[in-house]
Amino acid sequence: MISSLRSSPFPVIRVHCLETLRCDEAIAFLNSCRKSLERARGLTQQLVTFAKGGEPILVPIDLGPFVGDAVRFSLSGSNLRSELTVAPNLWRSRIDPTQIGQVIDNVVVNARQAMPDGGDLHIDVRNVEFGVGGSAALVPGRYVRLTVADNGPGVAPADISRIF
Repeated sequence: MISSLRSSPFPVIRVHCLETLRCDEAIAFLNSCRKSLERARGLTQQLVTFAKGGEPILVPIDLGPFVGDAVRFSLSGSNLRSELTVAPNLWRSRIDPTQIGQVIDNVVVNARQAMPDGGDLHIDVRNVEFGVGGSAALVPGRYVRLTVADNGPGVAPADISRIF
């Protein structure tokens, strides 16, 4: 099952794309299928890595488009609106795309559940630098900050101690 998920669906989707280049809806659908399969493959790889006690697979990536794609995917079928702000000249980030994609998916799913009647999701991606003493949790250096906010009801004060 895992080996077939890693290889066989991708060539089939590519062939279908080639055969249906005149149909924009088919191409959009097949691209969505391809992205879903890539996410499934990434999650499978993450499970294998975790089971073997391995390290995350870090790759340099432009976080702006990555976050935009991940949010769109997680919001599909939702009545939430999203606004993505990406700072100009955003630095590339070394991340494990599967892990960060899963984090974004979890945050968006939480927002969807908190705002079942709809709402707004604001995502901001920007460069930050921390000097010595700038952050107790981070080594001084250059970072890319991802901020997600929504206009949902928030966490009830009685529940906050159970979260953190």
